[in-house]
Amino acid sequence: MGLVSLLRSAWATPLRAFLFWALFGAALGYFVLSPTTRVLDEVLREDRTTPIDPLARVAEAFSPAYLLWALVHLAIGSGLGIVFGFLHSRMLAQRTELQRLNVKLTGEVFQRATLEGQLEEQLKKVEELSERRREILEAIPDAVVTMDRNGRITFLNQGAVRLTGYSVEEATGRRLDEIFPLSPPEDQTGKPEPLPLGAFEQMLRTRDGRMVPTITSHAEVRAPVGELLGRVSVFKDISALRRAEEEKERLEQQLIHSERLASLGLLAAGVAHEINAPLNNISLLTESISRKASDPSVDEKIRALGEQVEAAARIVRALLEFSRKPEAHMQLVDLNEVVRKGLTLIGEVRPTRTEVVRELSADLPAIQGDPDQLQQVLLNMVNNALDAMPNGGRLRVATQRTAGGVELVIEDTGVGIAPENLTKIFDPFFTTKQEKGTGLGLSICHGIIRAHNGTVDVRSEVGKGTTFTIHFPGVSS
Repeated sequence: MGLVSLLRSAWATPLRAFLFWALFGAALGYFVLSPTTRVLDEVLREDRTTPIDPLARVAEAFSPAYLLWALVHLAIGSGLGIVFGFLHSRMLAQRTELQRLNVKLTGEVFQRATLEGQLEEQLKKVEELSERRREILEAIPDAVVTMDRNGRITFLNQGAVRLTGYSVEEATGRRLDEIFPLSPPEDQTGKPEPLPLGAFEQMLRTRDGRMVPTITSHAEVRAPVGELLGRVSVFKDISALRRAEEEKERLEQQLIHSERLASLGLLAAGVAHEINAPLNNISLLTESISRKASDPSVDEKIRALGEQVEAAARIVRALLEFSRKPEAHMQLVDLNEVVRKGLTLIGEVRPTRTEVVRELSADLPAIQGDPDQLQQVLLNMVNNALDAMPNGGRLRVATQRTAGGVELVIEDTGVGIAPENLTKIFDPFFTTKQEKGTGLGLSICHGIIRAHNGTVDVRSEVGKGTTFTIHFPGVSS
């Protein structure tokens, strides 16, 4: 073990290995090769009987010739030792380098394994955060769309799918202006213009062509160093809010209208009471003068005066009817029967060239109402429709069952109502019939419909006709 340890110590470094082999070669050359070749030379001599003189041998060993011979073998041994030492030192250097590289590689492998583990952990956290972000965005009822820095859609939630009509697969990779055509147009370079930041109202066109009012918000997503990473847009559908605002405005108008009607009712009652008595007196005097007059021209003038008095009396009666709230006798009413009787009455007292079409539903439920007042509504609206068709046309009267009750539809092909007049037709004293109408008929009808908890909707187009749709609640079983 001592020799092995000595050799390992001698070969521990390339320099030691080189010196060891050089010395070993020199010793081998001097002490082994040189005597061996000398002995062989003597053995090969022909004269083998000559006795060997030790003193002569010693003298010969220190002779110049022998020393030269030994130096030659010493050089040969040293050369071989140097060659072996060089090769051995190179081998040790390479082994040392390989060990160093092995240690380094082992460290790098360990470090890489550690980094891969950390990276896998981070990726898992990123996936969890991404999934959590997706869940949060999906839970938002508004439309949320995210885009990359080039304006291409990378994500849209189910709110955006419902609003746009595009699926996630169809929208991903497209520009926002392809999903919402009213977004800012492209510039001449083919790149989308920067989206306006902040919130504003905008009408958006969906895939099926609907125009949807929205509150639109655009924002940029930037890295901490300020680099643009993408954009996010949020679209809030405010259709329900708009409808609520319109309904609120409609109710406010109804309230104003009701207050106006109440004031006009009081005024009409007073005016009618004050005018009615003088009109009665004028009518009686006119009849008396007519009986005594013998001149036909005077008699004609008196009849014209009587007609004017009768016209004024009709206005007074309408005012009185408008001012007093008639007492309703509520009962179960078959609306189809009201329509049949009303149309029969109109056909008898007012022959017309107008085509009258009845479309009465067979399974119409009964409603709670006053049959006389309901017939008054029908007669008034049918007469208005006939007045709108002086040269004839088509009058359609229909009843139909709805989810909450019944509907009465009166549709004509007359001259129609101008858009600016649609909001005024139920106002007292508003009329488009010049001298023929009093302007109280539709106002009275509107009051009767409201007293029956009903609603009325009007659609009209000038030159094509008008449609009144009256809805009455049904009677619960």
